[in-house]
Formats: sequence, structure tokens, C-alpha cells
Amino acid sequence: MADIRINEVRRRTFLGGAAATAAIALQGVTGLGSPVSPAAAAGMRLRQPLDPPGRYDASDPFESVKDRKYPHTGSDWNGVPAGTPALAIGSGVVVNKQWHSGNGNTVTVALPDGHFYAYLHLDRPASVNPGDSVVIGQTIGYVGDTGTNSRGAHLHITISDLPTAFGGYGKLLDPYAFIVAHENGVDSAGPTARYGVTPLVLPGGQLALYTVRGDGNLWGTSQAAAGGSFGPLQPIGGLRGDLVGRPSVVRTQSGLIAAYARTTSGTIVGSGQSVPGGPFGPWGAIGAGGGGIASDPAAIVLKSGIIAIYATTGANTVSGVAQTVVGGGFGGWQAIGAAPVGLNYRPSVLQTSDGRIVLYAHSTDFRIFGAAQSAAGGTFGTWSLIGTGGGNVGSEPAATIDSGDRISVYATALDGTLAGVTQPSAGASFGAWTNFGSGSASLGPSTTPSVVPLSDGSHAVYVAGATGSAWGTVLVPGRTASGGWARIGTGSGPWTAVTAVRTPSGLIVAYGTDSSGQAVGAGQLAVNGAFGPWTQIL
Repeated sequence: MADIRINEVRRRTFLGGAAATAAIALQGVTGLGSPVSPAAAAGMRLRQPLDPPGRYDASDPFESVKDRKYPHTGSDWNGVPAGTPALAIGSGVVVNKQWHSGNGNTVTVALPDGHFYAYLHLDRPASVNPGDSVVIGQTIGYVGDTGTNSRGAHLHITISDLPTAFGGYGKLLDPYAFIVAHENGVDSAGPTARYGVTPLVLPGGQLALYTVRGDGNLWGTSQAAAGGSFGPLQPIGGLRGDLVGRPSVVRTQSGLIAAYARTTSGTIVGSGQSVPGGPFGPWGAIGAGGGGIASDPAAIVLKSGIIAIYATTGANTVSGVAQTVVGGGFGGWQAIGAAPVGLNYRPSVLQTSDGRIVLYAHSTDFRIFGAAQSAAGGTFGTWSLIGTGGGNVGSEPAATIDSGDRISVYATALDGTLAGVTQPSAGASFGAWTNFGSGSASLGPSTTPSVVPLSDGSHAVYVAGATGSAWGTVLVPGRTASGGWARIGTGSGPWTAVTAVRTPSGLIVAYGTDSSGQAVGAGQLAVNGAFGPWTQIL
């Protein structure tokens, strides 16, 4: 992977942190949470951003490279002169209006379904300010040619799950396809598993699945028996209407399941069982001082039984919080280590055999950095660059640790290939990153790989392709070549990140979200065998 230059097309900045929230410990009690928030999407309608003769530029679609160094982060509309009104594609609330060196004058609006759309390269913004409500069709800016990334008067739109959409951050969507899907006035994403699926293997070999749907709530289902069918979806923790992203779900040493998710206001909330197999209690805010969270949470059950949670913030840092005692409330959020660059996206968290926590995170200059505790329960050291030659990284890191404490880290690159690096021995410095290619199809350049450790010490790695497919390869840590790439499953596959798990019987199953927003799954028909067809499951 060649090193990137952050003054190119994808130069990015971050918003500052939001105000801190009050401390509310997660309680394991039963009952419903608060009613659906007014922010929940209901019949969301979108429209094209320009009146005729303005038109979508089909020659330069989302994620195309064309003459850029990096994939296109949105969609363009042109055919009109500078100064033409840029109309709100949907009703929402303005969350940001600022100048960005690469993207010029920008305006960002929060949609009621938890997504954000940003208008870039504006000649000037309209008379709207953060906090203002706007209605569909309202002028929020004027087409322009501002910022070093612009190549003539046009309107660029980016859609993301983060308020920093104006800088290209977060899980990006194809704006043109997103608008077209909602032009009929019905939010087709409302009942769908928009953010992908989080699977959890239960002690009896059954699978439980969790997903935040387009209605802003967390839903879950499980198999009655290993390999059986899934029951109907049930709301987890009551209906909130303000959840976004992919939840982190863990099972404690006492058999209780706890789920953690990000809200549209930049906090982490949690809901947990009070008895194994029982209902989930109401959602509660996690930790004191937990505002300004910008990524999905990464939760881990430590060897001590305490749950710890980590996430990146809008200030380009990683913060963490942990329970003060096993099963108790959470303490205050704390900044993790000192980093020489900004960090973003969900971090990857591991624990070594001696109890130390190790974190890996994507940086704003497209590399991977790591930080570790000096001793179990101790402070984190300074974030340091992982490996050599590791620039041009587009996804969150996926890290795994073997029984001998040797760590491997994988990520997808902006050119649509997979890369990885492994310690030569436990605790040693990482060597050079290896590029493992992508087989016959390009991988999603910002799609996090899913790593499944196999019994022989190798790793099965699965990644969503760029065009509704999933691909897998088997890697031996420390080797520079893969075992070859193969398409996973048949039929229409996932467009979101693939999440794979290995069942106690040795079969691997993978889950994702298809182009219609429905959760889909595919599983091996035999150990080490081929995958069956992708099937809608939720």
C-alpha cells in the first residue's frame, strides 16, 4: 500500500466534541425504555438537489476513481452555473456550516433516520445555521467551485452516518441511489437492517442476531436450537428511535448479554439482561462525560469480568470507559493515550493473556496506530504506528490474537484490496504490511474485514465486495501470500460489511445487509466447505 498524501482529494477535518452527558449507569432490570423519539424516521421523502436543467453526473459515480488518487466520496450534480440554488434533498436539522480547505463552503444536515448529508464546493451557504430546521426543497446554499478539490462549478453531495460527512468520514452511502430510493415518499430503509448485523454465538451453539434498523431501534432474534430457524424480531431495551450504526454485543461470564449502541446525539447507551435468557432492561447512558462520540462502540468482557467500551470522538481521539465493579455501573470516560495524528472509526480491542488491553485505530491520514496498557489495569502508552508501508488504509482495523499472544491486524485499502500485518512473536514490533489483493473483484474500500481464527492457527478473512458480493480468503499469519480468493455464497450478497462467526460445530456463517437494506446470511454446508446461497433472514 503506497503512503497517501492528505492534501489530495480526501483531505479531512473533524468537528469538536459535543457537551458531556450526565452519568447514568446501565442497570440490568426489565421493562420498556422511553417511547420512540420524534427524530425517528417515518415516511422520509427525498428529492433531487437541483431543479432542471441540473442533472446527476453519471460519468463520475460514487466510489469511482477516474483521475483521482482515491475513490469518489459522493455524487455530483452539474449542468448549471455557479450561484444556482442548491435545494435540501430532505427535511432535517443543520448540524454544521463551515469552510473546508479541500471541499470549500459546506453545509451538513441531519436526516431523521440518523444519516447526514453534506453539500460541498458551495459558492456560499444560504442563511442557515447549525440548529436550524430545514424543509425539503429549501435553499441551503448556492452551487459553486470552492475548495482545492473542485474542478469547476458543480454540487457534490456526501451521505454518511457521521456529522463529519463534509470531510468524507463515516460509513458512506451512494447519494444518488439513496435519493432515488426515497423519492416516492416512503422511507424504504425504515424497517430495514441498514447498518449490518452483529451475530453472537450462544453456549448451546445457537446464534443470536442484533441489528439497528432504519427506525432507530435495536432489534434482536435467536435460534431456538443450533442450526434452526430464527424467531421473530424483538425490540431490545425498548423503543428509542435515535440509535445508529452497528451495536457491540457481549456475553458476560455469568451468561448475561449486554448491548451497546451509538445515538444520533453522540453518546453511547446500553441495555442488558438481568438473568440469562431474560428480557433486556431499559436503555441507559454509559459513563460520565460521554458526549461527542463519533464511532460505533467496541465492547469487551475482560478476564476480570468487567466490561470495557472504547470509541473514537469528534475530536479525533479514542476514549474508553469501564465498569467500576463486575455487573455494576460505569465510571467516567477517559481519553486513551496520546496520538501524533487524529484517530477515527471504531477501534479494535483485544486483551492479552496477562490482562493488558491493546487497541488499534484508523488515523485521519489513512494509517493504523496502536496503544497498549503497560500492565493489566494500568494506563495506556502513546499511540504508535503499526508496521511499515501501511498507508492508504480505508477501513477500520480488524485485529485478532492467538493463544500465544501474537497479534495480527487486517484492513482494506482505498484501492479495494486487503492488507495485513502480524507480529513475528508476542509483544514484538510489527514488520511490513502485506497486500493480499482481492481476487477477481474489488473489495469495498472502506469495508471492515471480518476475521475468523481457525483451529490450525490460520485466519479466514471475509470482506464485502464493491458490488454486492462477499469474498473470502485463508491467511497464515506471517506469510506474504493468501490461499486465493473465493466468492462467498451465491445470489445477491451484502453491500455492508460482512460479519462472520464460527459455530461450535466448526461451520462458519456470515451476515450482512443487501441492496434493499434487508439482513442476509450465508453459511458453510460442511466444515471447510462451500457456502450456501445468501438468504434474507430478518
